[in-house]
Amino acid sequence: MFKSDSSEEEKEEMYMPNKDLSPRTRAKKLEELKRYQNLLNPPICQQTYVRQKVNTKLNKHKKKNNDEIIDIKPRKSMIETPSTDQLLRQDTVFEKHCCEAVHNNIIFLCAQISAKFHDDLLIGQEHSKKILPDCNSPSQNLLAQKEELSDEEKIQIVTQDPKFGMFSLFKYHIHRGYRNDILKAKNAFYCSHIFSLLFMLPILIFIIQWVVYIALIVHDTKTFDKEFCPNESTIETKLIMLAVSLLYFVRSFFLWDNLTDRTRLNRMMPSIDIWVMLDTFQEFGFNLLVYLANLWIVYNNESLTEMILNSLAMEFLMNLDNEFEEMYFKYLPEAAVDIYDNVFVNFRDNQEKLKKRKRSCTFNCVRCVFYIPFKILVLSLLLFPVFCVIMMFYGPICK
Repeated sequence: MFKSDSSEEEKEEMYMPNKDLSPRTRAKKLEELKRYQNLLNPPICQQTYVRQKVNTKLNKHKKKNNDEIIDIKPRKSMIETPSTDQLLRQDTVFEKHCCEAVHNNIIFLCAQISAKFHDDLLIGQEHSKKILPDCNSPSQNLLAQKEELSDEEKIQIVTQDPKFGMFSLFKYHIHRGYRNDILKAKNAFYCSHIFSLLFMLPILIFIIQWVVYIALIVHDTKTFDKEFCPNESTIETKLIMLAVSLLYFVRSFFLWDNLTDRTRLNRMMPSIDIWVMLDTFQEFGFNLLVYLANLWIVYNNESLTEMILNSLAMEFLMNLDNEFEEMYFKYLPEAAVDIYDNVFVNFRDNQEKLKKRKRSCTFNCVRCVFYIPFKILVLSLLLFPVFCVIMMFYGPICK
């Protein structure tokens, strides 16, 4: 009995060092105490700690579904991070399921479509309102004007504005370009500037686009003498039809993005006359019609050479007006700067000009005439990806 009591006293003395001991003896006793504690509770390495944290986080969300918790071994890069708490962020795949992400994207898409149909294509009021309640406040760039832009930035804004097309360029020549101030300042004579007014070169470009387009469509329509689903073409032509449908399916989303991005410029062409409406409809509507025509041309033709050449001709025709603007401003960049400084207005000024213009009965009648075509244009851009998906199956099978 005395032996056991002495052993307990020795154990307490060993693991509970006395303050009266010398510093060297006290340090030795503390070291022995740490070893004893390590035997009772072994330390957890950093890798084990990370694994426990991740599994605990997974267990909270997967317990409801009675799923099996998988022991995850973290990567070396995860172990070496200074803070393991940053590994468990709220935006990782551990927090959001696939169905929830799809649901959120569908809600965002529906809100965007609703905003487009309630928007005025000439003004672009969509960007002055929140698409979703949790979106950031509308950008103040629509109401603010950036100072001290370079000439290259001004030229880029002028060429990107969908409301500034061939009709607006010809209108510029009528109101300002006829004075030839830019040519006199440069002490140079440019035929593209002079004859754009005398021979109406921008209007001729517009006419060329539609004449060639109508001619190609009428020619292919007359040569079409097949049934609804003949299924007579070779495997090569069917593959070309599938590839073109896939290509335009991908491009269809950029058509919508083009409509969204190019209607949110800080400065724009004033939307106060019929010429701006024609340019806007030409910019977005003609591109969509060209894509539809290319699908029809590829479906109707049997020769691979004719398919490719006719499609390239349509692509060239679609960019004809943009190339004319680039060539014109390449020789006369001062004209684009003059248009930006003296013709373009910011978002607030455009709204004020439009309010004054709405007092005109003629302008209101023209807007009513263009209201339905603009809504049809937005609906067509929305349904074009669906049409491309249909052509992916119908074209190769029935061609």
